[in-house]
Formats: sequence, C-alpha cells, structure tokens
Amino acid sequence: MLGLKDRIANIFHHYSPAAVDLRYDYFKNPDDRDFISENGYVVLRNVVDMDSIDVILESYKKLSAHENFYEVDGFITSANYGFDIQKHIHQDLRKVNQDILDKIFFTDKIYHDLLNVLVIKFNKDKKEFYAHQDIPLVDELQASTVFAWIPTTDINDKKRRFAGFA
Repeated sequence: MLGLKDRIANIFHHYSPAAVDLRYDYFKNPDDRDFISENGYVVLRNVVDMDSIDVILESYKKLSAHENFYEVDGFITSANYGFDIQKHIHQDLRKVNQDILDKIFFTDKIYHDLLNVLVIKFNKDKKEFYAHQDIPLVDELQASTVFAWIPTTDINDKKRRFAGFA
C-alpha cells in the first residue's frame, strides 16, 4: 500500500511547481517589502483614515437601505444584492482603495481595477467569522496578488482578532 506522500504524488504527477521570485518591489516601505518577502504577509498600521472608514460605513448604509437588502446567518457580500447596488458600492470602495493603495504601493507598478465589495458579517451571536478562502484573479506565475482586510471596528487584543493563512 502506498503512503500518503506517494498517493498525492500519483494524483498530481502532472503538476510540477516552479519557484517564482516575488520581490514585492511595489511596496513603498522597504521594511514592509522585506517582511512580506520573508513571511508571506505584512501587517500595515495607520493606512486607513477615518474619512475612508466613513465612506465604507456610508456604503453599508446605502446597501442596507436598498430594496433588495436582506440579512443572512453568516456572511454575504454586497455583490449578492444585485448589479444595481453593487456598481455604486464598487465605485465608492474603489476611491477608498485607491487612497489606501497610494500610501502603501508604488501605484505605477500595480494593477487595480477589480471588483470591490463589502463583506458583511451578520452572525452577531457568534464571535467567529467563518473560515473561507479568497482566490487570486491573476496568473500568479506572472504576478502576485495582495488581499487586504480592513476592519470597520476597533481591533485590539481584547476585541476581535484576525487569523490569516497563506
């Protein structure tokens, strides 16, 4: 009987990953660039100002006032409520994201024109945010993807924590 390693090798025999040098040369701060290169993530502080949070919260107000709005047990994105409202949310968040991106990245070295959505957590009785996997929308042999999480509530050691896995 084959061991687990051999069984996996038989299933994925056609897949042979190649090493890719992700220099992260688009990060403005050399310390951030070095940290993400070594660890695969970086925590950035004080890049989201209160004006940006206000835009995010106003987007939620706009969404929650929409005729198609409903709550679910768990989380849902603004895209689930239809194109009519999502196009407005996308535009609002695009402006916020551009302001944030300008603080972190050399924006002439990145491409940002993808879908911007609000992720809404309704399970108020539960503390956890259900585990899920975000997927990149680029060929990661050609470029790298950066996912960002922007909380709209205060985060500290006593309130809410975030765990991310590469």
